[in-house]
This record gives sequence, structure tokens and C-alpha cells, in this order.
Amino acid sequence: MTSNGGDSIGGSNEGLIFVWDMDQTLISGPSVNINTNALRLMNTAFESGKITANLMLTNNSSDAFISAVQIALLKKYNDMFDTKRYFLFDATYSATHVNRVIDETVPKNLRTPGHKAKRLEDVKNMLNDLNLPSDYLESRVFFFDDLPNHMIRREIGENYIQITPPFNTDEEDTTNYGPVYAALGIQAGGSRFLRAYRVPRKFRVTRARRKNKKGKKLTKRTRSK
Repeated sequence: MTSNGGDSIGGSNEGLIFVWDMDQTLISGPSVNINTNALRLMNTAFESGKITANLMLTNNSSDAFISAVQIALLKKYNDMFDTKRYFLFDATYSATHVNRVIDETVPKNLRTPGHKAKRLEDVKNMLNDLNLPSDYLESRVFFFDDLPNHMIRREIGENYIQITPPFNTDEEDTTNYGPVYAALGIQAGGSRFLRAYRVPRKFRVTRARRKNKKGKKLTKRTRSK
């Protein structure tokens, strides 16, 4: 587990809590392809002043890899938004955290002890580590994961945001971010952070290269990693 002490990224200590899975949600592959749409959502939330903490809850057991991913995500975020953030996640719990339990909601996890349950209890523990209020979590927590089943889904309902499809394909993103839009006061479909998302993920058309008045054809460039 890593944390950044009592400092919180967001605004109100009674605001929203974002909790992110890592593999196939924020990144894909050992080369760490980054889900830039997730970073745009984080930026929108940070700027709104409505988020109390941004957390990571992963069943990856490699502390070294998790650290490398966090460095890559931070660098990409600062490149994208020309900011000087020193961290993106207030706290991170991994599969190695001693207070977590086996996730019985995913059948294969019963045979893989390293796959731990993702619960509001974990979120509460992270907030306690940060000396932040942990009241009314059922309505404040938004959990982002590529898998359809985790224990926390029973606890937070529609605030469980399933990344669909998982961030490891070239398919167009169909994730329903509606509940997040509503909580942040953003009109559905109107936020800029979705417009540059994987369509498909390997290639992206730049704004400057879109079809112009002279009728030039669209060109594509490789998606930055």
C-alpha cells in the first residue's frame, strides 16, 4: 500500500471518491498502454472541486510494476494537461494488503488467493489511512473496473462503472459514464474528455487532419502510448 499522507488531491472532504482498478482499466499490456480517457475524467473531477480522493484498488501483486504504472500515468497526465501534479492517487491497495479477503464473487478467484475482494471496507480503510471522512460511502464512491462482478458492486449499485470493453482491445468504448457525469454536474455526452477516446484504440484522427473544405481524405496516426 502506498499513500500520500493527509494531503488529498480533490476539494471537499465530503466529496466524491474515485477508486480505480489498474489492469485493463487504466492500462493494458506489459508495455503500459495508457487509458487517456481515464486521465481526462480524473482531470475533469480534479478541476470540479467535487472529489475528495482518487484511489487505486488492484489485485496486481507486483509492487514494482504498480509503481512503474503510477509513474507512467503521472507523466502522461502532466504531459496532457501541462500541470505539475506530484501524484495521481492518494492511496493504493494491492493484492498483497493484509486486511483484504478473497473475492468469492469471481469463481476463478477461489483458486487464486491473490485475487482479493474489492469492498467498501477497503475504501474506508484507505480513507482512514489518509485521515479523511468515510461517511456515506455508498453514494460517494465511484468504482472503475473492467470486470462485471466485484463485491463492491452490490454496495454501490450504478456507481460501479464497468469499463466496456476492457482496455485491451481495439473496439470502440461503450462505457456508461452517466452516473459520473451527473455527480460532477456535466451534461451527458458533453464533456470533452470522451471525444479522443479509442476509436479504435490503435489509431486516432487528429483534429487538424479531419476532412477540410478541400475534401482531403482523413489520415490516421498511431495512438501514443
